[in-house]
Amino acid sequence: MKNNQRGFTLLEAMIVLVLFGLVAAIALPSLSGWREGSESKSAARDILYGLRNARSAAISKNTPIAVTIDMSGRALSYDGVNLNFSDRTKIAADADITSLAASGTRTIIFDPQGSADTVMFIRVNEDPDLTIQLGLNGIARM
Repeated sequence: MKNNQRGFTLLEAMIVLVLFGLVAAIALPSLSGWREGSESKSAARDILYGLRNARSAAISKNTPIAVTIDMSGRALSYDGVNLNFSDRTKIAADADITSLAASGTRTIIFDPQGSADTVMFIRVNEDPDLTIQLGLNGIARM
């Protein structure tokens, strides 16, 4: 008589579960780091686009637009637009890149021609690759 039963033994199933557990234990820390890095890049892009949009608004409305960066509150606001960032996001900004402040507020005013009233460096989560530079010409770049 032939035995045609198919399936896995309990030992085989346990080995597979242990292997899945090991792979998950190795992969989860790197996924967490990836998520935090992605969140930082997203915050930096939001700040960059916020500055560019405020400059565009100043030009299109032919009126000065003030942008306020609140490092302690992790927010950027201008002309009724408020961008808020997560508690894990650290924003530092100042006119001198060697002395970026991580608390308080900084204000930038874009005039109707698109120029800014100050040079500003804005860094997200102390990552030099996530530094936004704003020139007196009003152009922001990362």
